[in-house]
Amino acid sequence: MPAFKKITTKEQLQESLLRNRRFGLKNGLTVEKKQNNEFQQFLEWYVFNRMNTTPAHLIQQIQTQYYAEQSFRDRRQKNIDFTRGRQFNEVVWDSEIKRWVSQLEYLKRRNIPPLTYNVISKFTRSLVGQFGEMNMGNIVSCESREERGTELANALTICLEKIKNDNKWKNKDSANFEEMLESGRPVFKVLWETKDNQSKIDVKYRNLSPTKFCTNPGIVDYDMDNLHNLTEIHDVGIDDIIRNFANEDYEKGQQIRKEYIKYQGDETLKSSYNFSSFDGSQLRNMNFMFQSNSSYRYLEHWTLISDYEAITYDPIDGTGIPVCHKWESIDKVKKAVDAENEIRLANSEGISPDDKIFIEFRADYVTRAYVIYMTPWGTVLDVRESPYKDSKFPYVFTPPGINGELWGLVEELINAQLGLDRQISQADAVIANAAKGIWLIPDTAIPDDYSNKEYINEIKKTDGAIIYKVRDGAEEIKPTQQFANSANISAEVQNLIKMYSNLVDEISGNYGAAQGRDTSTKTASGYAMETNNAGLNVRPTMDKYLTLLVDRDKLILKFILEGYTKEDYKRIIGDEVDPRELTQYDFKIEQSKGTNSLAYKLQLEQELLQLVYQQLIPFDVFMDISSNPVMIQAKQKMAEYNKKMAQNPQGLIPGQMPIPGQQTLPQNNKPQITPANVHR
Repeated sequence: MPAFKKITTKEQLQESLLRNRRFGLKNGLTVEKKQNNEFQQFLEWYVFNRMNTTPAHLIQQIQTQYYAEQSFRDRRQKNIDFTRGRQFNEVVWDSEIKRWVSQLEYLKRRNIPPLTYNVISKFTRSLVGQFGEMNMGNIVSCESREERGTELANALTICLEKIKNDNKWKNKDSANFEEMLESGRPVFKVLWETKDNQSKIDVKYRNLSPTKFCTNPGIVDYDMDNLHNLTEIHDVGIDDIIRNFANEDYEKGQQIRKEYIKYQGDETLKSSYNFSSFDGSQLRNMNFMFQSNSSYRYLEHWTLISDYEAITYDPIDGTGIPVCHKWESIDKVKKAVDAENEIRLANSEGISPDDKIFIEFRADYVTRAYVIYMTPWGTVLDVRESPYKDSKFPYVFTPPGINGELWGLVEELINAQLGLDRQISQADAVIANAAKGIWLIPDTAIPDDYSNKEYINEIKKTDGAIIYKVRDGAEEIKPTQQFANSANISAEVQNLIKMYSNLVDEISGNYGAAQGRDTSTKTASGYAMETNNAGLNVRPTMDKYLTLLVDRDKLILKFILEGYTKEDYKRIIGDEVDPRELTQYDFKIEQSKGTNSLAYKLQLEQELLQLVYQQLIPFDVFMDISSNPVMIQAKQKMAEYNKKMAQNPQGLIPGQMPIPGQQTLPQNNKPQITPANVHR
């Protein structure tokens, strides 16, 4: 039954109204309150009841969703194989042995060397290098033009940069960009986590493998509004599972350990599951039986549940905070509100109509995110309500195409790579057959004391000699060698290979300046233009990934706004920021793209140096912007020098004797290094 402030007498009502007039009445139902997980004992029952399922049925649903994306995982693995040079794993029909075999086995059976020239690897490394040269300076900006809003946005930018630096963002972003090229679905997960269970909990983000991640099928819109379920697969140690879901509960910890031991024994009897699922290519992982204590699996399933929730606001309590009666009957809450309001109405004689005394009530249809932690066989480890507002999942990933398909850019180059491999294999066979000598040996030229095989072996030896008795009348009969010239054939084949190699660059658009070559005959502007044009073919992929990074930083910003305290801001930026003050402004993530190339940096620093000469910016600002290590060291030396000069008003370095006739400076005019002094 909901708890309200009980008003039983007219005096109590008058006293409450006087307090509201004295302290002011705060907002009503429009104010949002962060809810606590009350009625935790009913949470598991509530979630499965609203999902209209059981743990056993849910694990079957997850398995269906997981294997609905099996073709995507197979194509991703094929793309990775081609990128890594493993290009002969395709299955072909061998007509000789009447069965399907890999291309590698097919070639070996025919004594054909599996030759290849990996142009896909060159393509991916070039694009990853281009991405690394880009400077994604995501910053926080404020929608308001107030100066205070700008100051808070700068503070949030510093917090965002610290989180990204702590998470080694350059390496992680580059690794996920390679995943973007290979599969088309890089995945980031943002969460609160501590390092080694020792340091302070802070915002972290991780790169997830798409093989250990799946969503509900049928997502065909870019905004993913029909995303309702997603699952992450974890392979960790049994101790990590107990720590996460039992913690100080000894009995629950022992129960979890027994569950996994029983599962290990049961799975050994299920021959239908293979042993190659350690990478997440199978939903159920049997490799933990051979990995000691390091590879036990559990599932993290997120789902959205919508339900009516009673919201009440009591103006008499003076808090101005509405109350959400989660998991309580709407009718019971409504009856309790009506009963209390009747009592207040009976005691409202002489009360001004402008005074609010009645409890407000409404029923909202609310969507919340819940997470279920399960074992692969359906045992529930824990059920929790999402700690994030707005029903946000802690995952950020690229949406599929409008037809629901996921694909990587590498997939478009596979056929061109296969054509190139075929040409190389054929060229090797042609050259091998053409570039050799053939012996023509008359049978009458073979001595009587040699067999055919012995004579051929002897005549093929390098620097060998054969002594034999010449038959009568066969003095002029000798073996002769026929030579074939392969020079012309080799040149034509090489041109054909070069044509197929260039074909891959033409398809991808990754050629010339984009690969950092062919620069000797171009001007700087022409080279820059060619680089830009060469990247047009991959620009949609680049833009899609950069948008993903913005979405990830938006989620990190939400974590900062919801979880950081005054102490956190003091620790990071040096000043206390009241989290409640941040709620008065709207913040967003803006992305600025530049380049980190050496030539660009030198040009930028030269332009900034000109501003220093003109005294438009201070010299210490220039040193902060400069990436030159010498400038960083110079700034430290300047700080030390200015500190010493501040401690010695006479301008003397400790231990130095004054120079006769030297003019000393007053204390209020102590020498400081300025741009004008530096450059004169």
